[in-house]
Amino acid sequence: MFKQFVLPLAAVILAALLPQVSTAEDLQKILKLVEEDKALLLDLREKVEWNKGHLESAQLTSFSQFALEKQVKKIVAGLPPADEKQIFLYCQNGRMAQIGANILKKHGANVTPLKAGYTQLLAAGFEKAGSKREPDKRGFR
Repeated sequence: MFKQFVLPLAAVILAALLPQVSTAEDLQKILKLVEEDKALLLDLREKVEWNKGHLESAQLTSFSQFALEKQVKKIVAGLPPADEKQIFLYCQNGRMAQIGANILKKHGANVTPLKAGYTQLLAAGFEKAGSKREPDKRGFR
């Protein structure tokens, strides 16, 4: 019972100390890494939000999965090694990404939370899943 309340509370408190990526320049660097397959984006929103729209290159890892330590360990074990890909977390507005990053870091993951949420990432040029259109015969999309 102690772990159920103290771990999430500690994560919220410590999340304020964890730096987040937030500048447009940083987002462009991350976009390039994603395009070069050198970065992984984890979407921490819930499945309902994901189904309404998500980034083309993202993987869903709902924040609700962080409630159980066993599940967090499973998430960390499934992440690529840090020397293989940089891992960035995003959510709707940046708060869950910061808390989620703190929890994952406590379990040994090397992750970076994004302050920008889903809509800000779209505005920064990240591609929405299913938005690619094939060029017509003239090469226009």
